[in-house]
Amino acid sequence: MTSLDAPVLRFAGRPRRPIGVFRTSPIVDDDQELYSGFFRAERPAEYYGNSWSYLTQACRGLGYGRKYFDGDRLFSYGRHGGHYVIVRPVGRDIAPALRDFAHYLHRCSRLPVYLKHVALSDAAFLMGNGKFFDMMTYPWCPEAAGDDLTFPEIVVPIAEIMSGALHTPVYNKFRMSLNRFNNEPGGATELIVKKCPPWPDGPWQAMARTVVYQWSAQAGKGTEAYANMLAAPSRRALRYLVLMHGEPVAFYVFERIGERAAGCYANLSLHTRRRGLAETALCRVFEHLFQHEGIDVVNLGGSEMYSLHKFKKKFGAERPSGTASLVFEPPS
Repeated sequence: MTSLDAPVLRFAGRPRRPIGVFRTSPIVDDDQELYSGFFRAERPAEYYGNSWSYLTQACRGLGYGRKYFDGDRLFSYGRHGGHYVIVRPVGRDIAPALRDFAHYLHRCSRLPVYLKHVALSDAAFLMGNGKFFDMMTYPWCPEAAGDDLTFPEIVVPIAEIMSGALHTPVYNKFRMSLNRFNNEPGGATELIVKKCPPWPDGPWQAMARTVVYQWSAQAGKGTEAYANMLAAPSRRALRYLVLMHGEPVAFYVFERIGERAAGCYANLSLHTRRRGLAETALCRVFEHLFQHEGIDVVNLGGSEMYSLHKFKKKFGAERPSGTASLVFEPPS
């Protein structure tokens, strides 16, 4: 079987009528400006998937991923469990080319191809042309049928919260968590928020890795989703560590997806005996984003599991994502 690591995508077996030639190349750190240009062109849509942080973690399995770029269209893909996954395709008039690109990947792998965070208009075109279906009809993970869109995105109005909305009934659960933490001895002063300097920086990067690995051990989950964020972070990322008694207890990664909006791509806090730590640490970081970075709104993203969705709902409200996740050629 021909590997898609090759510069030109080809398929194995007997010759078939070609759909087109897609010359691909690895996604590398110097591509950040290329992607930023495409993402800026889509503002003010503020799509959660429009960030280097999201793209490179979703394209894992092939390094930082691979890309097809023809000047007008930019398709990125990775590999998960043998399946090729196209992530946040962008550009002009992309739907017909995206349909052909999915055909190519399917012919190479002989497995269903997944597409994540496709603009709704493009998703409608694909689903109307046969063989493309909502991801939930054939999920790669039955426990999270829509992957990170199994449960809706949660958008946090930081400006409102910092302007007094925290004291309204809407944020009752959030406020109670903060009170639990702050009412314990030393609670109001124990947490210190540190904005991480640009990577690489030995001490800060090491502390971030410590949080990621400790969180993984506590949660029983892998660290693959965060590997590329640590190895090749976005130059525009806003990264924070939260320290308690001088020890790192939380790590966050944000990236702008609009003039005054950011997405959150790492939201990790460690389990301790202090109730309310996760909510309080995130709230302190929100304060910094609002006061020092000019961020009014944060999109926490969708969720794979209800428990995570329930936690995020303490901070904000559900919002339709504006994108869809699909599968091409699921078995009948």
